[in-house]
Amino acid sequence: MPGHLYRIPGTFLSVSRVKSSGSTGFSTVRIVYSAREKDSRGVDTSQRQVAKLVEVHVPREARGVAFLSPLDTLRPLGPDDSIFFASYIETDAFGPATESDKALLWWLEGRRSSQPAEDGMYAVRYLIQSGRWTFSPTYSLATRSDGTEVRWRYNHPCNSTGCWLGEYERGAFWYDSSGNKLRFLVPWPGRDPEESRIHAYYYFNEVQVTP
Repeated sequence: MPGHLYRIPGTFLSVSRVKSSGSTGFSTVRIVYSAREKDSRGVDTSQRQVAKLVEVHVPREARGVAFLSPLDTLRPLGPDDSIFFASYIETDAFGPATESDKALLWWLEGRRSSQPAEDGMYAVRYLIQSGRWTFSPTYSLATRSDGTEVRWRYNHPCNSTGCWLGEYERGAFWYDSSGNKLRFLVPWPGRDPEESRIHAYYYFNEVQVTP
């Protein structure tokens, strides 16, 4: 759909490779990208943003792609909220002990506006994808001791200190052989909602998954 997509920061598209199955003539990748959708009133021109997911075959010696799965849509819980900065963290250290199709998909979710003063609080959520149609439940990346979800305000403008992490702005992965765990590190931008001044921070959390 035409119109502005929220970029905070990074890209509108993220890719996760799937381990090779034998001597196939193609590579398999999962793709998540940003798109706009009607809001709760059915308005086409709204700024409600969702994430689209698809899995494709990419031929190694030819052009074009073959779609393997129907297009799926990741939607925010709030009818007028948006999903932005949806990103895959893949298991990029394939080997006998770590070979896995699992990837972590995480995103920011909340109300976004072209006017910084109108921005609402956002949550950080994730799920684990382990197959073409196999998804874990959605979890929060940060909760308080009483179980409530922690939310942040996004830091404006995007070129402020702490707005991005460069190469690792989407997250990082490593394999823990001692515990046989896939370990995903997720960083996200924000500012302390308790402060009146705009200070940029990066928060992070770690998710451990069995291969």
